[in-house]
Amino acid sequence: MARLSKAHEVLKSLIGVLDPLNQSRPWSAHASALRLAAGTLGLGTRDGRALETLWDALEDRAEVLEKLGRGAETVSWSEFVDKLASVTAETLSPRSASTPGSIRSAVVEEIAGCRASHVLLVGLVEGSFPRRSAVQRFLELRPGDEPSPSARSAYARETLRFLQTLGSADRGVLLFYPTTDAKGQPLLRAGFLDDLLGALSSSAESACHRSYARFHPALLDREDLAVTPADVRVLASALAGEEGRLAKLRALASDPSHRSVLEGAAAALSALERRRRGTPYSEFEGLISDPAAVASIARSFSPETHTFSPSQLETYLSCPFQFFSRHVLHLKPIEERDELAEDYTERGSRLHDILEEFEKRKAEAVDERSDEQLLVAAIDKVLSRELVELSELDLGLRELEYGQIQRIINQYARQRSAYESDAPSSPVPQWFEFGFGDPDTDHPDFKLSLGAEIVKLRGRIDRIDRIETEAGPKFRVIDYKSGTPPSSKEVADGRMLQLPLYAMAVEKLLFESGDVGLLDVGYWGLKDKGYKPIVFQEWEEVRHTLVERVFHVIGQLRSGEFVVDPRKDGCETYCEYRGVCRIRQVRAAVKSRDVGPTVSAETTVAGRKPRTPRKTKQTTDET
Repeated sequence: MARLSKAHEVLKSLIGVLDPLNQSRPWSAHASALRLAAGTLGLGTRDGRALETLWDALEDRAEVLEKLGRGAETVSWSEFVDKLASVTAETLSPRSASTPGSIRSAVVEEIAGCRASHVLLVGLVEGSFPRRSAVQRFLELRPGDEPSPSARSAYARETLRFLQTLGSADRGVLLFYPTTDAKGQPLLRAGFLDDLLGALSSSAESACHRSYARFHPALLDREDLAVTPADVRVLASALAGEEGRLAKLRALASDPSHRSVLEGAAAALSALERRRRGTPYSEFEGLISDPAAVASIARSFSPETHTFSPSQLETYLSCPFQFFSRHVLHLKPIEERDELAEDYTERGSRLHDILEEFEKRKAEAVDERSDEQLLVAAIDKVLSRELVELSELDLGLRELEYGQIQRIINQYARQRSAYESDAPSSPVPQWFEFGFGDPDTDHPDFKLSLGAEIVKLRGRIDRIDRIETEAGPKFRVIDYKSGTPPSSKEVADGRMLQLPLYAMAVEKLLFESGDVGLLDVGYWGLKDKGYKPIVFQEWEEVRHTLVERVFHVIGQLRSGEFVVDPRKDGCETYCEYRGVCRIRQVRAAVKSRDVGPTVSAETTVAGRKPRTPRKTKQTTDET
């Protein structure tokens, strides 16, 4: 109880000292009252100098207000406390020690109250001092007009800003201005700088004013200006490279503080030398040479751990570096598609589903419904699955897409009619989305072998038709394309492997007995002219060449060959990995690589009977 009573007395005394402070009075009165309260509370009694700096600052501010005729203006206690906090921060905060030779950068507005031995004021171009907004009002005056008080005040603030910047230096000020812009056009100096130079005598100006139109990038013409470590290294390298003076570079190379940086520069020069025009591909263009990395890649794509898809092989053939980015590094491209932009992949998937649904309905139809009715029913069934929980924007976009799909499907109906009339007998679609080698499919992977080597393949075939011919039943592999389909030449050159590999897989997985042979393969361009057959005249020979081609490609990627060598020009404008690719530098160096074996094909009318295959020595096998 005694302690509570004592605490009450202390609290009462404290309130008695502080409560009278909370009232409006002139600044000088606030300062006196605060100093009295501090003395009453015993603040600063151990070291009377501790608060003297603060009291001096408060008195200086009171004196300034007095000279401005505002000494008698009353200030509320809360306003005084806010100002007091600013004054205290400026007055009592300790100055941090600066490392000798260090430079601190700031914009002019941030250096109020700062002190420095030397001040370097840069960028003194026209419009910086004074700012254009402060001068514009004077330029708008007509002859005989007087500037307004606000215009005078704005110009005075610019003058004060300039003088405060100059006055923050203890020993000297260096003023810098650009003589030309980035295009070499001359620039005017800041107005205040012109005024300052105009106030000097000719001798004084010549003693302190230096103007340089241009410097050598490595400061070869002004070696005395190379004072930073980086500039010293650049200068030494330029002296060695351009003038053959090696002494300075040798001295730096023996200095531990410079050696590591110079070693990095030497490595960069070595890389540039190996990437120059006419040199072969190296690790700087995607040819991996580290044994451990190559071994890791080989394990990742071994038959025990990886099953290839034809599209992966086509990606490698199209651009090995793209394969490396997507399937080795597993880089995820940044999604740049606008909300209103078309999703071609999604649309292609819907078209596949609609065509499959239509063909199923066509095969199962027992009434006389027209193809148009069946197509409408197929479209409605596929698209209705996705209408649940769509936003208004998505519904609007889906309506636009519905119209596009409707036009494509109507064109497919016309293509289909021509497709049936060109065949020796009515083609019968037997399989849609025939998958093999994936966990969600009913068929195993398709294995290729070459000697003791094995490659496993997986895939999903859009459509397989069966056609009766004079030579017996044949099958056809069809791949739908909602965009521009590849050409038969790309298949013949071995750049597009999907269709012939799918044909080999169908032979093995569906018609291993040999009762049904290959008629042809082809792309069905939904926006083009429909189905275009590709007939392999020497299918047996093509099969062997194709196997060699596949193993050649896989051998290259397993050995770490992921060079930047795209097959298409202009890929840097649309490729997902253009941000990490050096295609322009590689093309400028005119480099090339071995493409390996190619297959041979000829485009003919559907149903043409292929010639009898020549007997060749068995060197490959499919299991």
